[in-house]
Amino acid sequence: MQKRESFYVTVVKMPIYNWQPAPRECASLTAVNHRAYLLGGLNFDANREVAQLRIRGLEGEEIDNAEPEWKNIQYSSIEAIQGRQSHTSCAFDNKIYSFGGCFMFNRKRQVRECTNQVTVYDTIDRKYSILKTKGLNVVPRKDHHAAIFG
Repeated sequence: MQKRESFYVTVVKMPIYNWQPAPRECASLTAVNHRAYLLGGLNFDANREVAQLRIRGLEGEEIDNAEPEWKNIQYSSIEAIQGRQSHTSCAFDNKIYSFGGCFMFNRKRQVRECTNQVTVYDTIDRKYSILKTKGLNVVPRKDHHAAIFG
């Protein structure tokens, strides 16, 4: 005789107070003007969204009352911005500069292409653009570190 097991599951719908970004790996989270911006990353696709995290109630109130609030930021861009992962992002002058990383796996070429492209996200104007670099270029790379100085 075959042994049978029974399981009981209680399903509870959790309230969603606001929008939250999709889970992802190899994204960047950069702080600008008391807000954090989640850029890129890999989930089912190389992510192109810009997610903003703001802590409500943090200004002038006790930290115990603070609540995280995510927002999906709609942006404009003249160039076609590709989603990327394993890049670095640094903030300077209300802008987020992202360097390098790689794109989705190319099934035809059997490779995940890396880039040395620099993108700029303006947090005030909500515009995304590709920075045109001059001179000696850094070779494409991923999984690296970056900083702004000087």
